[in-house]
Amino acid sequence: MFAPRAGEGFVYVVDRARGRVSLRKVQVADATDAAIRVTGGLRAGEWVATSRVDQLADKMAIVPIGPVR
Repeated sequence: MFAPRAGEGFVYVVDRARGRVSLRKVQVADATDAAIRVTGGLRAGEWVATSRVDQLADKMAIVPIGPVR
């Protein structure tokens, strides 16, 4: 997530089928160093980019690597 302010922020949502990211505005309730609570703008099961977001652009092709376990 980046640019959180006034209860909103932006994330890159990963389209795993197409291998692309899309910029989307989301609503946030809390943002701390440990976590960010998103309260709107995402659906259950959607993936968001969590690293190198400063190097992404809307509709950019990517290779999703999946969750780290």
